[in-house]
Amino acid sequence: VSFATLTTSNLNKFVSSLLLKMNNEKMKDYLKKLKAFGRWAMAHGYPVSLDLASYEVTNFRTSNKDVRFLEKKEINTLYKLDLTAKPNLEQTRDFFIFQCLTSLRFSDLKALKVTNFRLEEGVYYLTLMTQKTKKKITDLPLPEIAAKIFEKYRKNNYPNGAAFPILSNAGYNKSLKLLGELAEIEGEWNDVHYAGNQKVEITVQRKELTSHVARRTF
Repeated sequence: VSFATLTTSNLNKFVSSLLLKMNNEKMKDYLKKLKAFGRWAMAHGYPVSLDLASYEVTNFRTSNKDVRFLEKKEINTLYKLDLTAKPNLEQTRDFFIFQCLTSLRFSDLKALKVTNFRLEEGVYYLTLMTQKTKKKITDLPLPEIAAKIFEKYRKNNYPNGAAFPILSNAGYNKSLKLLGELAEIEGEWNDVHYAGNQKVEITVQRKELTSHVARRTF
């Protein structure tokens, strides 16, 4: 296989092979990356089939996913959990609640430093440059519970002036799933995916918390 052999016929075969293993959205993402690589190859003088640049997949249905968020009563249940015997899970709970109240991505939560916070007349304000979009958030007032979480960890001196002792993304999400089970969060989310025109229904338990659920909750 070379870029020169990526004709419409071969691209159709490529798409068909992808759909044996993934849904339409994932397939389109792979194809988008391949086309981007093809543009780079062409710009650097490699022979590339002209079909690649114009190739599109159409008439494929898109997924219909439940918006994954927690209700207020579920957040309160998490907040009131006695986790003193499980300090790692207690930290995970605190950071998840902080995300729910501020809509911060995991990357922004991990990058927070004490200097990002400003106290004025009893109210904490948060200012930061987001890691993913490079947009500046200026003077976001923290809700009372978020402020209490910040103050809880502020007394500790973490390396490089970090506000929180954050785990890796994988470790954080693993702990969140344990937290959801401990909180006995009930119910499920129902997603409908399509691989080509084949419908695939997927059920995900609400207790399987992730960092992204916190942003949707906000």
